[in-house]
Amino acid sequence: MTTFYTSDHHFNHNKIIEYAERPFSNMEEHNEALIERYNSRVQPEDTVMFLGDVFFSDKVWAAGAMERLKGHKQLVMGNHDRMSVTKFKSMGFEEVHRKQTLVRIADHECVLSHYPFPADVPRLLAIGFFLHGHVHTRNKRVGRNIHVGVDAWDYYPASEEEIGRLMDEFNRE
Repeated sequence: MTTFYTSDHHFNHNKIIEYAERPFSNMEEHNEALIERYNSRVQPEDTVMFLGDVFFSDKVWAAGAMERLKGHKQLVMGNHDRMSVTKFKSMGFEEVHRKQTLVRIADHECVLSHYPFPADVPRLLAIGFFLHGHVHTRNKRVGRNIHVGVDAWDYYPASEEEIGRLMDEFNRE
């Protein structure tokens, strides 16, 4: 069993291809490519932590997509996640967190949030690392902030092992 981290799929967000300069010609190609890449890594017994902005609209399409996505899915809500916690759970998310949650990765306490943590806040040093989405950059890590958005990971979810390597890289600096 593997745990994966991901965010900012923006399924059915008509402007995300242009906004984030994603290499897809239309929304159908975008949606299918993200589902295919996700399922090529995630197995049914794996856990996937979505850090927000999964679906943009069309609840019926979203429910069908959730059935196609493998694994045990949890959500930390982002600014575009406008359905209720109850609705997200009915679609297949086993846990839904409105703002953030804590996990341990490679013996480090980590905050999972949709938003990056301000680098100058001392509390982050006591926590360890901050996994986030929201920014749509290609950077995977800036200091202790680890960006798990699909734009940084070639539209695949990031494994806990990959996140651990970024933590090790920080610790060597």
